[in-house]
Amino acid sequence: RYDNGHYIVKAKIFVGDRQVATGLADEHTTDKGVNARNALENAETSAIGRALANYNFAPKGKRPSREEMIKAQVEDA
Repeated sequence: RYDNGHYIVKAKIFVGDRQVATGLADEHTTDKGVNARNALENAETSAIGRALANYNFAPKGKRPSREEMIKAQVEDA
């Protein structure tokens, strides 16, 4: 979904015909930083990563903490 610089992406994981996990992510286009050019791609990657984590397939073995997410938002601003 796209609305005036705001992207919402939903990724779905299927095993056969059965949906086993989903992941949602949203990003806003910014004036500087990585989201100035790649907000959609960041939302897509995040949604896929969250879906995989929800399916218990996280490469690092855990999902990011609230503190890590806040830090990432501050660094991107």
